[in-house]
Order: sequence, then structure tokens, then C-alpha cells
Amino acid sequence: MCTVPGIKNLFSAIAVISVIGVDMSVFPTAKHLCSWPEETPQNKESAGKKHSVRISRAGVYIKPLLVQCANAVVKSDKHPKINSHYLSLE
Repeated sequence: MCTVPGIKNLFSAIAVISVIGVDMSVFPTAKHLCSWPEETPQNKESAGKKHSVRISRAGVYIKPLLVQCANAVVKSDKHPKINSHYLSLE
């Protein structure tokens, strides 16, 4: 877990594992794992009205942690490929 860019310290790795768990067989694919805490983009729109997209109870602890880890990677010079991809999205 500590080899993932942005999750350098042991605290972040323990926090992610404590929320997700160690049994990855409950998630058939990586997309299922990402959609569980609602980390994937959502578009809730009906009849031209946009509705708010809230964080589910599953993602209430992990989402702020993953946002902090992602911001650390983007600001780091160790991963220029990730940094350039982020800048191209802005």
C-alpha cells in the first residue's frame, strides 16, 4: 500500500486499509472498488435539473484522505507524469 504515489506514510496506508478492508475479493474489478466510496464522477440530472451529489456513508472517511494524498502527489516533483496529467485537466 505504501508503494502507491501519495500514500507515503504508514498512517495513510492504515487508514485506507481500515476503511476498505484487506479482503479484495468483495470487489470484482478496480472500478467497483472506486465506485464504492463514490470516488468516481457522477452526474445526477433529471429534466434539466441538477441534483446535489453527496458523499455516501462509505466514503465519508476515505474521501478526504484520498483527496489529501492526491494533492500531495500533484504538488510533488517525484511524479511528473501525474503532475502533467493533472495540469492538462485544469
